Amino acid sequence: MKRAFAALLLLTSVSACVSTSRLPQAAAGAPMFDPIRFFAGTTRGEGQLRIATRKTRAVTVDGQGVPAGDGAIRLDQVVTMAGQAPSRRQWRLRRDGQGGFSGVLSDAAGPVSGTLVDGRLRLRFALKGGLRAEQTLALQADGRTVHNVMIVRKFGLAVARLDETIRRLEDAKASEPE
Repeated sequence: MKRAFAALLLLTSVSACVSTSRLPQAAAGAPMFDPIRFFAGTTRGEGQLRIATRKTRAVTVDGQGVPAGDGAIRLDQVVTMAGQAPSRRQWRLRRDGQGGFSGVLSDAAGPVSGTLVDGRLRLRFALKGGLRAEQTLALQADGRTVHNVMIVRKFGLAVARLDETIRRLEDAKASEPE
């Protein structure tokens, strides 16, 4: 029992190191956020990843989104974190017919679900190791920039936070459906 209490106390103190405040807001005057349209083409994300008890690391995400013939998008990404070799991941996201989104992520341990709330896209999914992720993406007024915040939790406590700015660099070619 003492070990369980000590582990809980440690997790609670560690989670205090990871802020869950200041989620991104959709910019006033920003167009309606359509993630399938936004991520079609070339994007680049630059941000900071804060993992509890570790040093903050710079993260760069280079993406290439390809619209699928069924209205979905496949987003191939190369993630480069300071001090580590680049890794690849893939998203597939589609409208679910109920005003939200559903999909898969190669890093996830199950399906991805998404909702649009107040001009922001909120994505939720499980990760390996009992982790749960929630991403909030908000389109900015220029229509070519998204502020992304991802909070990762373990046992309900925040253990990591990614703050990222994603920019559209190039639009997808209309003739490239899967």
